[in-house]
Amino acid sequence: MRGLLAVVLLLLASAPLLAGTASGETATVTVRSPAEVALLVNRETFYSRSLAVPVGSEVCVVETVVYADPGTRYVFTFWTHDAKVVSKSKCVKIEGAGAYEAVYKTEYLVTVFSEPPIFSTSFWVSAGSTFNYTAPAEVVSGGVLYRFSRWEPLALGYNVAVSFAVTQPAVVRAVYTPYYPLYIDGELAGYYPAGYVYVYKPKSTQVAGVMQVAEGLTVVGSSYTPIGRGAYAVVVNGPTYVFVSYATYYRVTVKTPQGEKEHWVREGETFTENAPQTVDLGGERLVFKRWAGDVETESPTLTFKVEKPVHVEAVYTKQYRVVVVAPTGEKTRYVDEGGTLYHYEPPELPAVLLSRVLTKYLVDGSPYTTIAPGVLKVGGVSKPLTVVAVYEYRVKWENAALISAFMVLAVVAYTVATTIARRGTKIL
Repeated sequence: MRGLLAVVLLLLASAPLLAGTASGETATVTVRSPAEVALLVNRETFYSRSLAVPVGSEVCVVETVVYADPGTRYVFTFWTHDAKVVSKSKCVKIEGAGAYEAVYKTEYLVTVFSEPPIFSTSFWVSAGSTFNYTAPAEVVSGGVLYRFSRWEPLALGYNVAVSFAVTQPAVVRAVYTPYYPLYIDGELAGYYPAGYVYVYKPKSTQVAGVMQVAEGLTVVGSSYTPIGRGAYAVVVNGPTYVFVSYATYYRVTVKTPQGEKEHWVREGETFTENAPQTVDLGGERLVFKRWAGDVETESPTLTFKVEKPVHVEAVYTKQYRVVVVAPTGEKTRYVDEGGTLYHYEPPELPAVLLSRVLTKYLVDGSPYTTIAPGVLKVGGVSKPLTVVAVYEYRVKWENAALISAFMVLAVVAYTVATTIARRGTKIL
């Protein structure tokens, strides 16, 4: 009884197929796939790689993608009728006798990831086809620059572009070398591999009379060693931050008759400069008057605290030498440039019989008249001068008679003395 029931159920399930077979209008439907695939025939499901289906039926594949072993899958491609493609959709209408085939292709999973783990990606590739992939030459991740080094397996080479035939699931690794950033005072100086020795010599900057002079380093993330002449060896061990300590210096420009000098003075320090009271230039001289410019004082000693660029100039007054030659002696004096020379010599140098009388002055050989007895005035002095006071001898007649009487007495006395002397000699 149970056997009879089973036969009845089987006949009911395959009624369309049996009907087709009885009429002779059937087609063979097969599945070309390594995995078992379910077919839907007129909305009824069958698990079989080959079926006899009545003409006019609609046959569909239930799954267009079938996953098998890890990394392997089968993907529906098209339907064929007697080896000719008739449909690329999952369903086909059986329109005549012959062989219908659902064709699946095999795909393998190709996984590409980086070492260190920067990126990862995967692709399904048809079995037997060539896989082509180009890894990025450089990748910045977490502030670190990674540069491509090689592929693993090593047989894939050292070029960023890789190509190989896919015959099974594959895993390939792109190996990268980390290059760490090195910042100097917040500015990126470059990327360097671990262990790289970066030689750095801070530069002084000078703008508008202000100089920043490097005096030391602070390094975060790596180590450093002074190597002399203001240079440092920074050993890169990771992201590195270099901070330079600077001291500020200001330019102090001092202009004197000897020339202009430039000094660089550290901020906050005291600057001192002494100007000579006089500067001898031969026939002329300079006499200190004051300091002018950003700092002013009348003292020859200039002292101030440096807090900015400073320009100062020693202001001098030019004087010309005047040499006066006179019977009373030679005198030297100085007169301001453009100034007026006033000089006095006695109008008369008295004596018993003869006196000397000032008649004129010669200034560089040219006669000058006096503006008052004995007073010389020369205006607009613009060069060294030589002044000669010219005197003449003159007789003082009021003393002449007395002198004559004195001379007569002298002659008489001389005569008497001579006579007595002679007589006295004869007696003896």
